[in-house]
Amino acid sequence: MQFINNEPEQIEIRKARNTLIVVGSGTVLFSAWTAVKILSIIILLRKEIVDAVFKLLGPVEDLPENVVFWIVILLISIIMAVILGVRMYVGLSAIAVGRGRRRRLLFILIAVIMIIGNIWAFISGFFATEAPEQLGVLTENHSLSAFIIDATSVLMLTQMVISAIKIRKLT
Repeated sequence: MQFINNEPEQIEIRKARNTLIVVGSGTVLFSAWTAVKILSIIILLRKEIVDAVFKLLGPVEDLPENVVFWIVILLISIIMAVILGVRMYVGLSAIAVGRGRRRRLLFILIAVIMIIGNIWAFISGFFATEAPEQLGVLTENHSLSAFIIDATSVLMLTQMVISAIKIRKLT
């Protein structure tokens, strides 16, 4: 029969590891969903995006709408791949720590930076005195649903940082 260590310290470690696995999985899935959503919006609202780019850049001579659209998709895909890669690294690192594999502190630092960035973006958007330039689909989203999603992301990342630090202290 295998002995289960139920000392309070071990119980806290198991709780924190379980939290890291759950929150890390949520971060990975949330990142993938965001990427799919953004690409879907770009493809579905092709005309509005091209119009917004022409409004932003002004009239561009001899540049077909098709080329502008593919340039926009390429640029957004590159940016999205970098953001997705960072979020995947943080999520997978949290899962690894939750499963007992030792990881460096870099993912905790990146998670803290992501938390600060999300909070800063919310505060600057909330207290902005000027209305954002209306560029159709490319206009920043200040809806209630976007706020709820951002708040959920911040809470998940915060819980991730707390659990990772707790595990580091206890082990």
